[in-house]
Amino acid sequence: MFTKKIVGTANATAGGWGNLGGGVTQLVMPQIMLGFLSATDNDIDRSWRLCMIVPAALHVISSIAVITGRDLPDGNYRELEKSGVKEKKNGFKTFAIGVSNVNTWILTIGYAFCFGVELTMNNKAVNYFYTYYAVTPQIAGILGSCFGLMNLFARSWGGILSDAMNVRYGMRGRLWSMWVVQALEGMMCIIMGQVTIDMASPDRMLKPGSDDFVRPVYNKDPSVQPQDGMWGMWNTTNPPTGFPYTYNTEYTFTINSTKSAWVKPCGSNSIKTPDTGVLFYGTENAIELPLPTTSNFIVVGDVMDEECVRNQGTLGVTMVVMVLFSIFMAEGLHFGVVPYVSAPALGVVSGMVGAGGNFGAVMGSKFIVGPPSVGPPSVDKGFINLGAIIMGTSLLFFGMYFPEHGGMLFKKGALGNYDPQLYKPVDGERGADQMDYSKAADKVTKNGASV
Repeated sequence: MFTKKIVGTANATAGGWGNLGGGVTQLVMPQIMLGFLSATDNDIDRSWRLCMIVPAALHVISSIAVITGRDLPDGNYRELEKSGVKEKKNGFKTFAIGVSNVNTWILTIGYAFCFGVELTMNNKAVNYFYTYYAVTPQIAGILGSCFGLMNLFARSWGGILSDAMNVRYGMRGRLWSMWVVQALEGMMCIIMGQVTIDMASPDRMLKPGSDDFVRPVYNKDPSVQPQDGMWGMWNTTNPPTGFPYTYNTEYTFTINSTKSAWVKPCGSNSIKTPDTGVLFYGTENAIELPLPTTSNFIVVGDVMDEECVRNQGTLGVTMVVMVLFSIFMAEGLHFGVVPYVSAPALGVVSGMVGAGGNFGAVMGSKFIVGPPSVGPPSVDKGFINLGAIIMGTSLLFFGMYFPEHGGMLFKKGALGNYDPQLYKPVDGERGADQMDYSKAADKVTKNGASV
């Protein structure tokens, strides 16, 4: 659809604004949930189900737009194929061409660990901020949305960089810039995990008298012995009833009136605001008082253990690293290369590379950043492992080669007869985006009417 001079920028911008939806979702859905909670008298079960109406309605609207839209700027597929302007394709043959190209598979793996990483972060970031830093679900949504919202411009930057490198260095410039940016993305992912890896978290606790981390033993029922959990605490600068207001004075309430306030070490939980909490819990001055807040929900947790991530004050550093991490433009750079892989099977190549992102999301969320079956689970350790895999798989880019352009290490023709296209298309076979209007001219009479 677009000339190769600007194809990187065009593809990256279109894809980036699509991926922007991931950030918008993180930002908007918690607020929609609050609205339904208010409308249903804080009925959580009903509210989250009602939230699903919103994406369902958007799917219906987008489906109508697709059905009523135009396939290409030139016209609809059926009309173009009937006139001869566009070649009618054999689906199986086209698939065989796309799937038998070595470059297709390398780009698919690479995209699994750039767009796949973005989807992994969309899956993990909000819960990471909520559980590790004990912010409210709404604030966690805002923080987590920053990663996806970078698509507003970051992916376009990748396409612009790809096109600029193509002008100066050709295809080899596109490939080198793609590798450099992908490797930097992996490095920033590692740094993000390193920020908190040496701190106690809800996923791991320090073994008494040792520097080793272990999986915390935790009974979810406070009535069961031994009680390895704790009653969550809530801090506020609002003075309780009967206490004078003093600037910057913080009051710590222990919440022990509901089982939902029972948390693991370094943990936290968002609970429906109880009527009362206990000041000076565990001392002879303990007193039960109404909570000085009008919020329907509060976040309670382990506010006393200074070794916990939530109490270390590293949220700002993590956010800076995450924003830098999200700015890297590898996705746009990938789709600056995709149109060159195979013109006759461009749709297959694009689909495989795009699907690689979804595959990477499953691998990243389930097996890399997800909790392991043994040992202390750790989201930040998962980020480190993910970053190492990103950097490792990016080395596959050195294996990409285009006979007419060259590769990262080899100039055009340097590898002799080697062709990454293993199953060859017929000479002169056009791609789905290539139109030949001379074919249509043969079917038109002198007065312009179709024969």
